[in-house]
This record gives sequence, C-alpha cells and structure tokens, in this order.
Amino acid sequence: MMHLLVSCVFAAAAGPNLLTNPNFGEAMTGWEVQAESAEVARAAPEGPLALHLSVPPEKLVGYPRVLQRFTCAPEAVYEARVLAKGVDVRDGYGAYMTLEFVDGAGKRINFFQGSAAEPDGTWSEIGVRGVAPPEAAKSMICCVLNGHGNAWFREASVTLTVTDQRPCARFLGFGFEDDGWLYNPMNAEHGVDAAG
Repeated sequence: MMHLLVSCVFAAAAGPNLLTNPNFGEAMTGWEVQAESAEVARAAPEGPLALHLSVPPEKLVGYPRVLQRFTCAPEAVYEARVLAKGVDVRDGYGAYMTLEFVDGAGKRINFFQGSAAEPDGTWSEIGVRGVAPPEAAKSMICCVLNGHGNAWFREASVTLTVTDQRPCARFLGFGFEDDGWLYNPMNAEHGVDAAG
C-alpha cells in the first residue's frame, strides 16, 4: 500500500505593485518631493536608474523624502519594499523607507519604519509590513535620508498582502504571567507555595 503525504503551507501571497513609476523611469511621475534640505535627482549610478537624495555638509540634517501616496483599505495588510544604499552617510540614521497611514484630514495615524541601508555603498533590500488602521484613508511609501551624504533608491513596491495575520483595534496585553518565585525549588524546600 502506498501512502501519500500532502502538506499545505499557508504563506503570505502578494498582489500587484500599487505604485506608479516604481523605478523612476518616467521622471518623477507619481512621486512627490518633500526635500528642502536635499538635492533630488534621477541617475544610474552603476546600473538601473535610481532616485538620488543628497544632503551636503552645509545643510541642516532633517528628513528629506520622496513619497508616493495610494488609496488603502482599512485593516488590510500592506508590504512595502525598496532597494536602497547609502554613500558616505553620517550625522543621522541614514537611508531608509517608511510606510505611513493617514486619516481623511491627512493626519498621520500610524507608520512602519524599515531599517537603514548600509552606509558603505552596497544595495540593501528594506521591507516593512503594516496593517492599515480602521480610520485610514490613504497611505504612502517614503524614501528618506536622515543625515549628510547620499542615498539611492530603486525598485520600490507596495503590495496588498493576503496573510493569516489579523489586526486588532486595541492591544490590551498577553493575558497573565505567572510568578516562578512560588515554585522555585529553593523556595519550595522552605515550604513556600501559592497559599503562602
């Protein structure tokens, strides 16, 4: 008799990229620049076209960013990714990405921040997964440079992700935690128990 073992694995499934012009091939179409302290350009440093943010030493360190807004569904799970690299980044966190959610009035109500890219000029994939709050009206992916130096970004994506994770409106805790002191062998030797 032959036995057949079937295993089902439920993993996250991603949909299409929700961004317009994710590789900056159509100038800055779809992207909004909020970068008073930085110079913003598109260039091909050593390969594909990329977004370039540069903050010279004479400028104040801030949070210059290039962002793209998109409509989100409340309580849906989104995954954002971008390839990023920092070159000679100092005096700040570096080159990173955020996924932000805003309400109908445009007020930020939640955000998820990715780790910083390596400052040594190597490309790093930065990714975050976030749940849109129930009151979310829009979302945005932001490519940010905090510090002096140069940041490069390419291959940005945001996808609606199907997963077994579920959001909760308010996190109240994990339940209870017992006190190991009551059954510690050393204390039990002296007659210490939950009754006192």
